[in-house]
Amino acid sequence: MNSNSKTHSKCASNFLANYVFSGFPILRFRVACNLIWQNRHRIEPSYIGRAAFVLMASIFGATFSLIDRYSFGKAPPHPVWNEPVLFILGYWRSGTTLLHDLIAQDSQFVTPTLTDANAAPCLSVGRLFAPLMKSFLPKNRGYDAMAFNLDGPWEEEGMLFSLTGISPYQAAAFPRDFRDFDAMLDLNSLSEDDITRWRQAYVTICHQLSTRNGRIVLFKSPPAAARLPVLLKLFPQAKFLHLSRDPETVFASNMLMMRVVGEKIRLQRETEADIAEHILHRFECIYDRYMADLGMLPPGRLTEITYENLIANPLDVLEKAYKALELSGFEEASKNFTRLMTARNDYRPNRHSAVSAQQRAEIARRWGPYAKRWGY
Repeated sequence: MNSNSKTHSKCASNFLANYVFSGFPILRFRVACNLIWQNRHRIEPSYIGRAAFVLMASIFGATFSLIDRYSFGKAPPHPVWNEPVLFILGYWRSGTTLLHDLIAQDSQFVTPTLTDANAAPCLSVGRLFAPLMKSFLPKNRGYDAMAFNLDGPWEEEGMLFSLTGISPYQAAAFPRDFRDFDAMLDLNSLSEDDITRWRQAYVTICHQLSTRNGRIVLFKSPPAAARLPVLLKLFPQAKFLHLSRDPETVFASNMLMMRVVGEKIRLQRETEADIAEHILHRFECIYDRYMADLGMLPPGRLTEITYENLIANPLDVLEKAYKALELSGFEEASKNFTRLMTARNDYRPNRHSAVSAQQRAEIARRWGPYAKRWGY
């Protein structure tokens, strides 16, 4: 390969690393077309180039999507997954990334990776090209010191967004109009066709993750806390592990995260007031539903822990969670849990800007039921 070819290859890898694997995910072609067409009135002129890239990336994904049919075989046609599934629940920035990383160390589980979340329509090719991107990725996620690891656990919500478009991630693309996407949190007001399509995508994800390995699928999805009735129909054997954290810390951390993530995926500008209201509103929507639906869960399907206790006594908290959910394998996995915690001994959480008196009052007023339930 000559020097010009190497330079072009390096530029292409750098571009893909920063705009796909750490930016807007590759969408299914139909999803990309619908996203852009249905929201064309929202896209601001300065973001037309980004919208065009989203469409071009979807064409790339469509070109290679057929390979997945040969790699994974055909997913079950019925939108029900009768195998065990474990969901980690908790609002963004509640410490769910740490909990997800820990449980993923248990070899009985399989979970989506960052690569999977960003290349769902062409998973096989995405996994093939991912190693070429590693050296070009940002050192960390930008809103905390966690490293960008393409092989590390990630939210499946990115895959659902890519495959169906039915996701509150749409609100991240159009943050000024976030309320218009509330239906994609609890799914209650969506059409039966949309729900079926969303459920089939989830089954496809499970099929791709667990084909040929027989492991339990592990998911981490903040919106899942608002979807318990839908998830129980889709996953009859599902179990749920909920993590809570001090509300003011969650709010401040989300302010930073949404600024950073917004720079990479938004298609319209937003103000600090927009971001704050988005966080407050979305949190209310999710936890109003969560509190209302808890009673429908069969015994032994849910246990709740706090971030503060997890940090103070990780092995004790995890052992109790395994017992409460009747999960086997804790003893075998505990060495891996310890190894990960030791490796992260030097990790320090962000120090966030102080929450204003007005914001503190709004958090207390609107997130009061959450604070009361977990003693904050």
